[in-house]
Amino acid sequence: MFLKVFSTTLLLAQIPTNVNENSCAKFSSTYCTNQPVVPVVKVSQKCPSGYFANGGYCFPLTKDVMGIIPIYNGELPNECPIGYRNNRGYCQSSPKLKKNAIPLIGEKCPRGYLRNKSFCFKNCEIDDRKK
Repeated sequence: MFLKVFSTTLLLAQIPTNVNENSCAKFSSTYCTNQPVVPVVKVSQKCPSGYFANGGYCFPLTKDVMGIIPIYNGELPNECPIGYRNNRGYCQSSPKLKKNAIPLIGEKCPRGYLRNKSFCFKNCEIDDRKK
């Protein structure tokens, strides 16, 4: 019983108290992150390499594939931004690229994003803190 109480207390003591929803939101809004790896809408015959088709979406095969810029208008982009590669028509990030892009909808990018051709890039800083 003592060992169980001691190990539970030890585990609880290791949880950082300074991490909360606000600190995570501040980190993600301040520092650049890789393009998120999430399912994307399937808009062509084939999904990008590393993704599989299911129910009109392309799902990542593993967590190790690189993220794809999402598509909102049902059309593949004409060209990919610098640092992204064309993967069966989809724009896929590269491992060293610390940018997060979304397609431009309308004339302006949302607050916190900078326009670059037909894409909006998150305005952020490179995280150079010691790990």
